[in-house]
Amino acid sequence: MKLDRPISLAICLWWGIALQAASIGVILDTSGLPPGSFSLDMQLLDGDGVVNNSVTLQNFAFNGLTFNALSRSGNATGSPATFIAISDDNPAPDPFSGALQSFTASAGPTSIQLVIIYSENFAGGFPDTISISLLDGSLTALAWLTLDLGTPSVLTKQSGGGAVINTSFDVPEPGLPWTVALGTMLVAKLRSMTRDQANARANSR
Repeated sequence: MKLDRPISLAICLWWGIALQAASIGVILDTSGLPPGSFSLDMQLLDGDGVVNNSVTLQNFAFNGLTFNALSRSGNATGSPATFIAISDDNPAPDPFSGALQSFTASAGPTSIQLVIIYSENFAGGFPDTISISLLDGSLTALAWLTLDLGTPSVLTKQSGGGAVINTSFDVPEPGLPWTVALGTMLVAKLRSMTRDQANARANSR
């Protein structure tokens, strides 16, 4: 099948974006937590005031833990059962968007795993920030990870409260939900543009 040149360019652009996306694998060892109620707080803060970043949280595994309620704020969508998508276009004056997944811990080896896929754009001033925090029943942070999307991006992590955060860096495979959606939109838009241009040429004859 021969593709139109604009569509081919769109696919190349989409593929390039997919390959340039950054990711972090997170393993939160919660074996040291006492039995009780806790929450995983996942946030994206718009620091630079420009709509230029998004984050996808996926590949969740709550090992030995029991899911409870999920709440979302701002423009966060999805759930740990599939993926959670957050962008930094939440209207002012609230720059935060995120999701709060509550869970119950029990005795024994337990852990939370997820992959963070994110863009890294910075318009100056204060950088956008991704944060992943483990909260106790009173919503006090016990352990956390923050990623400032500046130039360069800066990762900070703090273990505590019986929980240990470990991270690994990797490059995600193309085909992630947000890249598939972006590629689909680009191809559809450019097909429409190509069709409109062909109609205009036909009408001008």
